[in-house]
Amino acid sequence: MLNLVGTIIAIVSGLLSSIQIITKFIKPDSNVKIHQHNENGNNINIDNSTHINASRSIIVNPDNNNSNNDIVIPAIIVIGLIVLATMLAFYPMTYMLIPSLCILLLTINIYRDTTVSFESVKAKIQWALKNVVFLIVIFILLFTPKSILHIIDQIPKFHYDSFQNVLDSLINNIKFINYYFDLSNLLAINLVFRMLVTFLLFIHLFQSSIAKRSIIKAYKPIDLLIFAFVTLLMLFGSNTEFFWNLVEPYRINIANWFSPPQ
Repeated sequence: MLNLVGTIIAIVSGLLSSIQIITKFIKPDSNVKIHQHNENGNNINIDNSTHINASRSIIVNPDNNNSNNDIVIPAIIVIGLIVLATMLAFYPMTYMLIPSLCILLLTINIYRDTTVSFESVKAKIQWALKNVVFLIVIFILLFTPKSILHIIDQIPKFHYDSFQNVLDSLINNIKFINYYFDLSNLLAINLVFRMLVTFLLFIHLFQSSIAKRSIIKAYKPIDLLIFAFVTLLMLFGSNTEFFWNLVEPYRINIANWFSPPQ
């Protein structure tokens, strides 16, 4: 068990370090004396050694290639695959545990929110609807579809007794995800989306349970639109296969409308 905990900590630390490196690569530290950035294909050098009369030099690049994106985008893809492979490694142990913990965290959040004041009646209504949405999503996650259970039974066993075995297990999980994408896009998307919804919802509720708050304010219109969009993503991602099949008649009608049968 101690080895497993150590492995988890090592993986999380490595992912956070990689993200931090990429973040610094995208947004350099403002405290450095010579600050360089790209503007319209040209390198801009600003001397920040003094706050007054900072010197600024321009180096014209021969072409307008954005080399940063050529490095950052593949790095993000690699990190995303590692994150998915890591979640897949622990999903068989947590696909029922995490939704149960989410109910506990949601209960804690509701209790904490009732001890603070609300900005208005509108804020109370929005707060109630938000918690109802979370409860519905958690309820859906508690009932695992048979197709997901079938995939879980085939997930390669994760070995954490050595660093090399951890790397091999992560690579095998990436190959497993790719295998199911080739076998059935819908099944693979259903599994990946369900994992993302499960873990991200847990992280959100955990952060909310420890965050300090003195008043609950009403959402702005733009915030309501964002929350409505996220709600649709959570509901769809919690069981993509079910909702995809549910809208099949509408998909057929739309397809016939664009390409009417001869």
